[in-house]
Amino acid sequence: MMRQQEVLHGITVYNEQGQELGKSKRAANKGIVQVILSRISMTVPGMCGLPIVMERLLRYNWFRRATWSHVYFQTLASGAILILMVPVGCALFPQKASIAVDKLEPDLREEIYNKYGNAIQRVYFNKGL
Repeated sequence: MMRQQEVLHGITVYNEQGQELGKSKRAANKGIVQVILSRISMTVPGMCGLPIVMERLLRYNWFRRATWSHVYFQTLASGAILILMVPVGCALFPQKASIAVDKLEPDLREEIYNKYGNAIQRVYFNKGL
């Protein structure tokens, strides 16, 4: 797993001013889930839509006879779908994600409350790509 260190040791969380508050495993898990969902959203249209389009095109004799063009069409269509979906997938969740202090690990939550009181309600972290 590429992001195993984040899961094991946590990801750095910051306040609104960018001051480091500590490391959170829960924030890391939330970031990883968001990245997984955005990557799935990038690929699903090509994996689900392209077979449907191919099936419809194969109803036409001219396309069925031109078997040499199937690979080229699928490659170009996959590329076009990815060109359109990568920005959409990246835009689903903000790069600077946030999590409520109440959702953090108890030790980090207590550390933040002891140092800042109730002044900080949300902490921020870089979710990654």
